[in-house]
Amino acid sequence: MVSNGLDSTPRKHKRHVVLFPFMSKGHTIPLLHLSRLLLKRHLSVTIFTTPANRPFIADSLADTSASIVDLPFPENIPDIPAGIESTDKIPSMSLFYSFVTSTKRMQPDFERALQSLLPHVSFVVSDGFLWWTRESASKFGIPRLVSYGMCAYANSVCIAVLQDRLLHGPKSDTELITVTRFPWIQITRNDFIPAFTDPEPDPVVSEFHMNCAISTMSSFGTIFNSFYELEPVFVDFMSQLGGQRESETKTWCVGPLCLADPVPRIQPNPSNRPAWVWWLDQKLEQGSSVLYVAFGSQAEISPEQLKEIAKGLEESKNSNRVVFYNHLPVLPAIPTNMLSNTLDPTRPPEHKRHVVLVPFMSKSHTITLLHLARLFLKRHLSVTIFTTRANRPFIVDTLADTSASIVDLPFPENIPDIPPGIESTDKIPSMSLFYSFVTSTKRMQPDFERALQSLLPHVSFMVSDGFLWWTLESASKFGIPRLVSYGMCAYANSVCIAAHQDRLLHGPKSDTELITVTRFPWIQITRNDFDPPFTDPEPDPVVSEFHMNCAIATMSSFGTIFNSFYELEPVFVDFSNQLDGQRESETKAWCVGPLCLADPVPRFQQSPSNKPAWFQWLDQKREQGRSVLYVAFGSQAEISTEQIGEIAMGLEESKGQLDTSSTDNNEQ
Repeated sequence: MVSNGLDSTPRKHKRHVVLFPFMSKGHTIPLLHLSRLLLKRHLSVTIFTTPANRPFIADSLADTSASIVDLPFPENIPDIPAGIESTDKIPSMSLFYSFVTSTKRMQPDFERALQSLLPHVSFVVSDGFLWWTRESASKFGIPRLVSYGMCAYANSVCIAVLQDRLLHGPKSDTELITVTRFPWIQITRNDFIPAFTDPEPDPVVSEFHMNCAISTMSSFGTIFNSFYELEPVFVDFMSQLGGQRESETKTWCVGPLCLADPVPRIQPNPSNRPAWVWWLDQKLEQGSSVLYVAFGSQAEISPEQLKEIAKGLEESKNSNRVVFYNHLPVLPAIPTNMLSNTLDPTRPPEHKRHVVLVPFMSKSHTITLLHLARLFLKRHLSVTIFTTRANRPFIVDTLADTSASIVDLPFPENIPDIPPGIESTDKIPSMSLFYSFVTSTKRMQPDFERALQSLLPHVSFMVSDGFLWWTLESASKFGIPRLVSYGMCAYANSVCIAAHQDRLLHGPKSDTELITVTRFPWIQITRNDFDPPFTDPEPDPVVSEFHMNCAIATMSSFGTIFNSFYELEPVFVDFSNQLDGQRESETKAWCVGPLCLADPVPRFQQSPSNKPAWFQWLDQKREQGRSVLYVAFGSQAEISTEQIGEIAMGLEESKGQLDTSSTDNNEQ
């Protein structure tokens, strides 16, 4: 799409590109340079901005045919005076998050203006900070590309540091940290903004960064203001992050954009030149090179820092002037993957496909993937399942009549409060230890990668549980597409995402107040329907990081498998696909269920005398031709005495013919 869009050959139907820069000069200028590149390639360009930012853009592009559309900037932003519409005008950078999150209120006006341009918009390039523009573009089926106006190096280092949790180990903010993925690079905590180093960041800040990360990963691709030959290691790293094939890159180097079509500059009178320009001219005459490194035009530098800089420059005894740039990106831009017909059963492959399955250590998550294993085997694929020693017997017993291979991995030891030998969530002493258990699985990654590498090059793709976020990184290392499974339907995913994105859980005054889901107004929820991490205004940092890791890994994976069928929940499957903003031909959500029916496990008939009471009750209903609604809490739900009392009262007052059973070891 983009390679064609940037082709300099005039087209029969002229492509039309929409650009939407963030209201900050450092973010706006690269997109203005990009507009010149696109215009030079015979594309039409429309730029969205606000009334106060229009003069700067109009002046910069006065000699071009670019169109400019104004959108009203939000009013009544806390602590930001009226008329302030760019970050260089706000009283303090401490108000940045208040400013940037308020841009979400521009979305309705943006969508109305965007719709008026249809059907002639080929694609949108918007700033990564304007995360909500991806949703708007998706509504109209327009591919959205992301720009942060910078190179791949900054993004790569930031992502590598965050993924490997390098900022949580050092004892001081100035201690040098070696970047594991790029061992020739060292950083300190001071190189990063507080949002990434604070163990308990502000929830508004965390939500902003998560929204931007998810939006970036689910967009069509990312544009870097760079060229491949300058930083091949980092461009390759960004491309490999999503695990896509080399032919399906979602990162494009289109820079340096300032050279695409330089803006004519009027030569100043020599007598009016500042000292630093004279110094640069002198270096040019001497044939000396100059390294220019900037803090960023809006950095707030304290007097103490200025003194340190002055002292360092003085002691360097170097004839060059040096200015340092220490602004790392606020958001990692992680490319998502392209799609294929890997799961298409109507196209038998020339070579037998080999699939790796990695279930999470919980029965409800594992059983779904075991059913999927049977489906794959039925479709003539080879299957290898990764598990742990304590979980192996259950898997072996379930798949005893199949040709599936099973590989054991050692489970981590010395997990706080979890006894040795506990390797599944149904065995942990309390579900309060769940996050300690699930995050410890990351320590399995080295063994997993060694075992995975031994299967190469015959692995076609991987399906791993969404809770095992780190398997994406492992799959990407070996160029293996990774699909995600949570073992559930699209409905649960869709409602959860919609409630989170629209911040519906932060408004109600009580946990039982009914909340209408904006995207699905026929559905009502309460805060009690969600786990505490989603309702707590200040969740545990470990919990927040886990969910963010899972969300990022899911969005940047090859696709998601739903244990459902399209006809059962078309609205929610369509929502899941539209979420990623891809074209209809590029689905990333596959319905492959109900998996329990794919190849049912043979069951031996029980003697009537051995059947439990609930089984006999079900037989009775079947003989009567009656239907039964089965609702389960989940095999590991911890139900309080008060809740059991409420359930008993409800069942009694319903006057229906019901049977209640417990699947745990407690008294029924």
